[in-house]
Amino acid sequence: PSSEPSSSPPSSSPSLQPTVKPSHELSTEPSLGPSISPSTQPISRPSLRPSLNPSLSQPPSKFVTPSLEPSGLPTLNPSLSPSQKPSHDPTWSKIGCPMEFVRYKTYDAGEAVTVNGIVYECLSSGGPITFCGATGFEPGSGMAWTHAWELKGSCTGTISPTSSPVYPYPTWTGFGCPEPFDENVVYKPGQKVSWNGLALECKEYPESQYCNMDYFVPGDIYQNMAWNVLGTCSGSIAPTASPIHDGPSFGECPDSYVPGTSTYTAGTQVERNGLVYECTSSQYYFYCPYFTYAPGTTYGYMAWNVIGWCD
Repeated sequence: PSSEPSSSPPSSSPSLQPTVKPSHELSTEPSLGPSISPSTQPISRPSLRPSLNPSLSQPPSKFVTPSLEPSGLPTLNPSLSPSQKPSHDPTWSKIGCPMEFVRYKTYDAGEAVTVNGIVYECLSSGGPITFCGATGFEPGSGMAWTHAWELKGSCTGTISPTSSPVYPYPTWTGFGCPEPFDENVVYKPGQKVSWNGLALECKEYPESQYCNMDYFVPGDIYQNMAWNVLGTCSGSIAPTASPIHDGPSFGECPDSYVPGTSTYTAGTQVERNGLVYECTSSQYYFYCPYFTYAPGTTYGYMAWNVIGWCD
């Protein structure tokens, strides 16, 4: 074809007439059915769009398999209520409960007591006196109770107590028991007391200085360091009509000794336990007001002299 445009004027009318209706014009009426029949065989590739109403080929199972993983949240309330009272297994082998524990009482090895329905048995200390009644060894609560007691189990009921405790000591040869131990009395060497059916004697100096100290008194942990056990006793010793003293009688007694009296000086006379004492005139007279040097005590001889007795 020529590359130059034609010089003749264009035709006034086209050579071909257009069709009245295009052959590819869309129909205005929808078809009554799909143009393509559905396939009876499943296709290998799933549809990209999910179905609006999925069908269930099988009904869901009634049982749910438990998860092996624990729940993330704890339960608000425990499933089991705690017991009201702890149980002690085993139960004590004997019938009934022994007597309740009493602090400071003398207990022998093998003796049993009860604390809040629990039975404890006193252990041997390797000596004649145990630690079972001492401070700090209270069964089930003392700081060192496991060194003195063995837990035997729980109990119910009671056991009739024996008429008197049984001790591994001979019977004291004295007639009856001495006066009961009194923590307010200053005991001298050789002085005798009774404690829970036992007769005891304050040891000689220097051990005698412990006879009134805590932890050394009868029934406590260090008793044997200050007191000798003479044996068991019963009853009481009848006092004599009047005490027998060495030295002259002063008749009427002077004023009784009062610890801490600052007016005591050389030559002052006082009465204590039926004896008359006079403050020494030596260089130790200034000890007379002090209780450590009270008349009749371990160091009393340094400040006071016995000069007789009074009634």
